[in-house]
Amino acid sequence: MPKKPPETLASEKTDFGRRGSVSARRKLLQGKTTNSTSLASLAVRAVAYCRVSTGESAASNLSIPDQEQQLKRYIKDKGWILVDVYKEEGRSAKTTNRPIFKKMIDDVLNSHPKIQKLVVYHTARFSRRMSDFDRYETMLFENGIELVFVTQNFSKDIGGFIGKAASTLVDEVHSRKTAEDTSRTMTRLALEGFYVGGVLPLGYKAVPVDSDPSRKIIVVNEEERPLARRIFDLALYGSPDSPPLGVKAIAVKLNEEHICIGRIRRWNKAHIHRILTNPIYKGTKLYNENAKDEQWLSRSPELIVIPVPAIVTSEEFEALAEQLQSKDPRLGTAKKFSSPLLLSGIAFCGCGAGMTLSTGRNHVGKDYRYYHCGRDDRFGKFDCDGPRVPETTLDEIVIDEIITQVLDPRRIRSLLEKLREHYLAEQSEREGHAQALRDRLKVAEQTFENLYTIAKHSPNLAKEPLILERLEKAQSNLSQCRGAVRELISDKEVAGISDDQIDYFSCKVIDHLRHGEPASIKRYLGSILERVIVTGTRKEAGTTITIVGKYAELEAAVKRECSDTDNLSQTPRVRGFVRKWCPQQDSNSRPPDYKSGALPTEL
Repeated sequence: MPKKPPETLASEKTDFGRRGSVSARRKLLQGKTTNSTSLASLAVRAVAYCRVSTGESAASNLSIPDQEQQLKRYIKDKGWILVDVYKEEGRSAKTTNRPIFKKMIDDVLNSHPKIQKLVVYHTARFSRRMSDFDRYETMLFENGIELVFVTQNFSKDIGGFIGKAASTLVDEVHSRKTAEDTSRTMTRLALEGFYVGGVLPLGYKAVPVDSDPSRKIIVVNEEERPLARRIFDLALYGSPDSPPLGVKAIAVKLNEEHICIGRIRRWNKAHIHRILTNPIYKGTKLYNENAKDEQWLSRSPELIVIPVPAIVTSEEFEALAEQLQSKDPRLGTAKKFSSPLLLSGIAFCGCGAGMTLSTGRNHVGKDYRYYHCGRDDRFGKFDCDGPRVPETTLDEIVIDEIITQVLDPRRIRSLLEKLREHYLAEQSEREGHAQALRDRLKVAEQTFENLYTIAKHSPNLAKEPLILERLEKAQSNLSQCRGAVRELISDKEVAGISDDQIDYFSCKVIDHLRHGEPASIKRYLGSILERVIVTGTRKEAGTTITIVGKYAELEAAVKRECSDTDNLSQTPRVRGFVRKWCPQQDSNSRPPDYKSGALPTEL
């Protein structure tokens, strides 16, 4: 049997946590272990770890070099061999999620030859959490690595254990106190509408306030705004030669055009999706959105909305959110956007299931295409006996009814007038609630004013945690009351829609439905329809087609298409997803002999 090297025997001797082999125990009892003189002569290998917590300290080039210099001097005085120095710049020790720290631990645990010492300037440089400190120190000890501190010397007895525990406890208390103070300050800045740090997305930047350069506010970056707006337009309206694009198609298009901005050299789906789902673009910057509630916090993190200039309207953002959700492949509904059917995602059977395509060939070899109930594909034809409607017949009926009934300028004016009456009645009701909110707002303003006066004229009281906490709560309540009043009394009137704009909208959309490409026609239909319901049975005569939509969406469509068209000569931007123009109860029947008696239609 080959003889084990000295270092192996030494590890067997010193590892009291494990039972050694029989031969090792025999040699231990007989005093035939490795010569202590030869062990002592082996050089101790050590690594050093330096850390600062803020980017400012790292950039100053003072703290890291000073730590490194003292660590090297300490290792040299001890006669140890310095193997490597690990420098962690701008990382907090509240967690162990530090790249250099993780790399160092992995290196020393798997080092060959073995590392015996890990030298750190102070316990706070290693970790500011007692649990993390104890876990990693135990891990290092079990692998024969000692954690050594330059500015602290802990004896290897119960007194040293108490001293080290007290030091790490003080480090954690200081860290938690600093974090809570910082959070309170940042929350107050956010409530006042100031920029509180972090990376701003495409189209925005932070600029100093004239009255106080130490404070910043978020404004639109006019150099990047056109690109941000274009990304939303591509997702909402598409381009002149294509329907609305998905996130991948937008990324591909931008890469093909070699558009690079900031740190983005090549676009991918994640870049586009983050932009399209970030509420900052509709004027809402969220602070503490992903904050976690910790065990020893005096108060839970508060979600704060910071108002910023919007690049897209709220209606556009919400409609796009609905569109993205509908395209989510996990929901199994993305297929309808790529379906060749003109009414895919719009046509529904009377049983509630979506209608899908059915194809076949007759005895003379002619192909035919039908809309039929989607339940047939999943459960069989006996589950639903809904009608089968030829594809061209249903498409022509729906387009014709939209042109003659929905897009008639007189019909649009009538619908918008009803919507105006509804908004006026709703506004009158809101005014009653607004008065109660105004009374609450007065109380909140008076409470905040009283606390602010106390803090302003009593410097000692101004530092009391109870006063600061109540001042924060009063300010938060004041902001909420103001926001609620502003939201409640906001006008929802049909304003700025002239007869010329209605005529323009009607003419352009009708012309496109009659002469446009199929993909573009599908886009236009999806922007003004919610659903087409086909009821009846396969065996019995008499099929009814009901077209459903909402007033509010028709108003939004008219506003949207005419908002950027001052001379009414440009092509309107028709959304590719907003559907709905009037409620289901609003219907007009067509004569039974419509289309030579093919199908009676109900609108």
